Amino acid sequence: MRYILNEASTYIEYKRTRYSLIDVITDLGALYSPLYMGGYIFTMTFSYNLMMSSIIRKLYAFNARFASEIKDKKKKKKD
Repeated sequence: MRYILNEASTYIEYKRTRYSLIDVITDLGALYSPLYMGGYIFTMTFSYNLMMSSIIRKLYAFNARFASEIKDKKKKKKD
């Protein structure tokens, strides 16, 4: 009987390289785009909601009431 051994056709090669400042800037640039888009979307939804609430407040002419204002009015009515 003969046994034939075949060598694997895949190799793994390891290299050590220096991580330069340009590489760091490149990696940050790759992270900047998704962060920028996320901030942009968040800001647009926030500003849209703020604009709509401002338009509705002016259109229907009522003042916003905060919890502290309501408590103050209740205290004045009791006195």
